[in-house]
Amino acid sequence: MARDRDGRAWAHLTANGGSGTRVGLWVGQGYRWLTVFTGDPLTPERRRKAVAIEPMTCPPNAFATGDDLLVLEPGETITHTWGIQVFAVPARERR
Repeated sequence: MARDRDGRAWAHLTANGGSGTRVGLWVGQGYRWLTVFTGDPLTPERRRKAVAIEPMTCPPNAFATGDDLLVLEPGETITHTWGIQVFAVPARERR
């Protein structure tokens, strides 16, 4: 996953085909995976109505495979950071 100079990885969504507001989800170093959910499997009138992006510390099925699985001993803790930021799309970038 590509990261910026602050060590954050970003996912961006832009409304209205690129001409609207842009929202960014950033995740800190502890998150090495993002899972994206869409409504594509839904009926046609409900498709493409929303998208969800979930920061994850391990890939899907990690409990079975052990890939990137974090194992904490009793009493251990771990903290990871993430955030959401809204960006105005400059007029020159609007389609």
